[in-house]
Amino acid sequence: HGGTNLKYQWDPELAAKDPENSLYDAMYQRYVDNGSNVKGVFWYQGCSDTHEDRYLEYTDNMINFVAAMRRDFQKDLPFVQVQVARNSWQSADDPMKAVMWSSIREQQRTLHEKIECFDTVSAIAHELEDCIHLTAGSQEVLGKDAAESMFCLINGKKQGCRPGIKLSSAEFVEYDYGDGKYCELILYFDNVHGELSPKTRAFGFDFSYGTDKAGCFGVNRARCDGNTVTICTPISKEDLMKTYLWYGYGVNPPCNIVDSNGR
Repeated sequence: HGGTNLKYQWDPELAAKDPENSLYDAMYQRYVDNGSNVKGVFWYQGCSDTHEDRYLEYTDNMINFVAAMRRDFQKDLPFVQVQVARNSWQSADDPMKAVMWSSIREQQRTLHEKIECFDTVSAIAHELEDCIHLTAGSQEVLGKDAAESMFCLINGKKQGCRPGIKLSSAEFVEYDYGDGKYCELILYFDNVHGELSPKTRAFGFDFSYGTDKAGCFGVNRARCDGNTVTICTPISKEDLMKTYLWYGYGVNPPCNIVDSNGR
């Protein structure tokens, strides 16, 4: 069911209050009618929660949603979600839309820290078929990513399978440049298959001095090497430590970093 939001239409509490208009109740009835045999949940939703003030409650709503499914369907039910991709229809010049979409992505990126047996795969670098939906080829890659993450949640890291890629640490390297200094930021990632690419002209990173705006200053260049991305900035380490780093900020950001398996 497309174009639905987590705050109202998928609200588990609506199942008791108004079951005829509850997607959660409809899902539960299908679960019962089909024998109640579910091993895990794949969840790809969140675009409609970028509207109005819904994004402010997304994390709490998702925590409640997963808790309700584990209460009503199966205890410890594993969840794999897809982080929302891009939207080429919304104006890139609308600062509030950029805030909302970036907030949803960031909340999804960190949900595994708040919900056990939960993993996230990214769609930000995939190709779009129309303004918001992925191409068939992108869906095939994303399906394999999600299945691999689900396998890891259920079985652990076996047979070469790994969960979604996660940022593990960062390192600062400062250089003298004329009368000033500039800093390179090296990002280390876990769960990479093979190595990250492209080797040069890696796109998607921005810096800002606040949580509501990216692009206060740009990235000189970014390059991938193994499981690392090195970002060259025009400022010192002292100044860089005062900023926020974004990957895929905004409604329709250019992002092209993938590992050897296309994740």
